[in-house]
Amino acid sequence: MLVEKQISISSYLKVLNSGIALFFSLTMLIPLSAFIFSVLVDSHDLHKKSGASLFFQDKEGEKKRVSLTDQKLENSFISLNNNELKAVFFPDFEKEFVVLEHTQRPDLVKKEDLFIVGLESSQEKRLAYQGEKIYLTCKNGQEISFALSQTPFWCQFYEKECGRFEVQFAAEFKGVDKTSLYSDNQMFVVDLKKDFSTGAIFCENKLALISQFLAKVKIYEPDLLIQIYGGKSFEGVKGLYRMISGSDSFFIKEGEFFVWRNGKLEQEKNRTQNAPLLLVKSLDSFKCEIVVWDSEGIYNKFITIPLTKSAPSNLKIGEFFSKIHQRTDVSVTCQLHGRNVIVRKGDWLLCQKGQFRNLRTADEIKDYLRYALKGELFIFDGIVKKEGVTLFTGHLFNEERTALKKVEIALAERKKAPPSKKKETKVAPQQVRDE
Repeated sequence: MLVEKQISISSYLKVLNSGIALFFSLTMLIPLSAFIFSVLVDSHDLHKKSGASLFFQDKEGEKKRVSLTDQKLENSFISLNNNELKAVFFPDFEKEFVVLEHTQRPDLVKKEDLFIVGLESSQEKRLAYQGEKIYLTCKNGQEISFALSQTPFWCQFYEKECGRFEVQFAAEFKGVDKTSLYSDNQMFVVDLKKDFSTGAIFCENKLALISQFLAKVKIYEPDLLIQIYGGKSFEGVKGLYRMISGSDSFFIKEGEFFVWRNGKLEQEKNRTQNAPLLLVKSLDSFKCEIVVWDSEGIYNKFITIPLTKSAPSNLKIGEFFSKIHQRTDVSVTCQLHGRNVIVRKGDWLLCQKGQFRNLRTADEIKDYLRYALKGELFIFDGIVKKEGVTLFTGHLFNEERTALKKVEIALAERKKAPPSKKKETKVAPQQVRDE
C-alpha cells in the first residue's frame, strides 16, 4: 500500500509541476514576447520616420493635463487620452516646405518681399510676405495644410540670401486660462525651387479654362486694310497685331492686359483685381508669349501662341471684271458674273465662294471691319491715267487682310463709229433774167 501510495504521490507532483510551468508561460512569457515584438515594430517605424521631428513633450518629461473644453486642442491633430497630452510625430518640414519661382501679377499693390510658398505633400500654394505668420492645420502626424484662421501651428519665411530662405516652424498650446501648456520651434533653410517635385498639377486645373480658350486663339499680323484706308479713329490701332477667337477680336501689343470674366476676355487697364489676368509678355512676327494668373495671383503659366501665317490672295481681278469702260470720271461699267454692273470709286467688293458682291451699307462695312464678315476684298480706287493709258485701279486683300495686291487694268476702248458721209447740198443754178 505504501509503495502504491508513494507512486501515486510522485505522479501527482509531476502533474502539478507541469501545470505551474504552463501557467507561468501563459501569464509571463507570452506578454513578454508580445512586448518585445511591439518594441521592435515601434523601433522599425521610428527608423522609417527618421526624418520626422518629435514634438509636444514637456520639458521636464512630464505629461500635463488639459481640459477637453479647449476647442483648439480638441479639434487639433493632437491625441488626447485620459486628458493627457501625447507626443506625435511630424513630417520632415525641411522637405515639406518649399519656396517656388514665380512671376508676380503686375497689378499687385504691394510687391516687395512677396513670394510663393508651398507644401510638397498637398501641392498647396499661397502668397506670403517676409515674416508673415502663416497658420497651418495638422490633421495628424502626416497631413498638414494651410489654414484660413488661427491655429496652434504656424511658420514664417525670411529671405536669407538670393535663392535661399530661412523657415521658422513653431507650435504653441494654451489651456483654458490662456496659460502656455507647451511651445517649441524649429529653424531650417530651404532653397528656391522651380516647381514641386511631382509637377504643377493644381496649376493646370486652376488655369484650365483660360488655357483651353487660348489654345483656339489665332494671332495675326497687322491689318493692312486699316493701315491703308483707316481714318483718324483707327490711328491708335494701326500696325498692331490682332488676337482673334471666333467673332471676338482684339488689337494687341506688348504690355497689354486682359481679364477673364464670364468665360470671355475683356480688355482692361484699370479694373483687373479679383479676376484671372492675362498679359501679353512679348510679340514678334513669329510668336506671341502670354502670361496668365489666377484671380489671387498664386498660380501662373506661360503660354506661347505661334503667329498664323496666311498666303496672299490668288484671285485675278481681270478674270472677274471684263469689258471695263469708263462711264464718268469716278465710275466704270463692266461685266461681272455675266451681268452688266456699275462700279464707283470707293466701292468695297467682297468675294465669298467665288462670288463678288458690293458692301453697300454701313452695317456691312462695320461687320467686315470687326471680322464678322470674312472673305477676300477688292476696293476700287478710281480711274487714273498713266503714260497715256487709262487704268482701272484698286487693292485686293486676302481674307486675313495681312497681304495685298495692287490692281491696275487698262480700260477697254470703245469702238469708234465709221465717219458718216456728208450729204452734198445741191445749189440751184442761178437763172439769169433777160433785161
